[in-house]
Amino acid sequence: MKILAFLLLAASAAAAPLRPITARDRVLVVAPHPDDESLGAGGLLQRAVAAHARIRVVFLTNGDNNVWAQRYIEHRFYIGAADKARWGARRDKEALNALGRLGVPAKSAVFLDFHDSDTTRLLMTGNQPFQAAIDSSIIAWQPTILVLPSPDDLHPDHNTAYVVTRLEYRRLNTPLPYELEYLVHTNGAPKPGGIELPLTAEEKQTKLEAILRHATQMTLGRKRFTAFASDVETFRPPGLSGDPDPLFEAKLERGILRVAICRQKNHSLHGAVLDVAMQTTQGEPIRLEMPLPPNSQNVQTVDSMTRQPASTAWVRYQSDKIEIAIPVSSPARLAFVKLDWTPVFFDIAGWREAPVSSR
Repeated sequence: MKILAFLLLAASAAAAPLRPITARDRVLVVAPHPDDESLGAGGLLQRAVAAHARIRVVFLTNGDNNVWAQRYIEHRFYIGAADKARWGARRDKEALNALGRLGVPAKSAVFLDFHDSDTTRLLMTGNQPFQAAIDSSIIAWQPTILVLPSPDDLHPDHNTAYVVTRLEYRRLNTPLPYELEYLVHTNGAPKPGGIELPLTAEEKQTKLEAILRHATQMTLGRKRFTAFASDVETFRPPGLSGDPDPLFEAKLERGILRVAICRQKNHSLHGAVLDVAMQTTQGEPIRLEMPLPPNSQNVQTVDSMTRQPASTAWVRYQSDKIEIAIPVSSPARLAFVKLDWTPVFFDIAGWREAPVSSR
């Protein structure tokens, strides 16, 4: 059955060409860190430049928490706040250098300068400056082509960039533009593309040179990063999950958020927390945290914005899965869930959208 499911998924994700970019387009690329613009959309940005489209590249963070690369380059072990700030400023300059190689002018870049690896906390606490920055730099710009990190990306800054953008679009009742998703960090599982942009030899070489201008990232990741300068730049349309055998699934049905976690994959999830990010029908945020217990029991969820107790969830361990049911007090129209596990840098899986049903 798993093989059949994968074949059906692969068939449904047959590659399609990227729609043409014209001078009337407003292209926006969301980059969680400096280098993601080149890795995920270096070819697309070149096409946008050639088409004389208007371009904006928004960097959510300046990559200031890349401590192992900084230790290696600067020959120091202790990395303090001032060291991180200096490193982030260096990475911002590299981003402008890389964009210049792609033909994108410096005035098209927007640096929000939030801290690297902090975006999930900002989302879950309802941070107002973070929300306002997304509104003013992304949504208010009214892109016709929006390029986002995939919610399946295993880096928390990447998958959260997708979720916070989607939630803000829904909160403001703004129609979604033509949307593309790119993947940078995966677990090696099959990741169907959906939309492909074949690159010419010149575009491929230019993308490679742009990637190489992120010199701080080449010291420990040169081989992995330069591999993104391939013959085809791959994107996925929204709603196409790249995992044919997901760690967990979720749905919101009649005021109950139901989550199923596959036990075959969660043997080491001690200490994991289930994060829930929702938008009510009135546009109000709901943010819940629920620690995953070691066995079947009722668990108190916490409103992560106020740190006050919220609804009581029930958790039941089955032979093959963990079933979770969380009552939701207000009607919601958009919901996402993620397993947050602090002992690891990358997420076990990205955010999973929970389809909302009134049945």
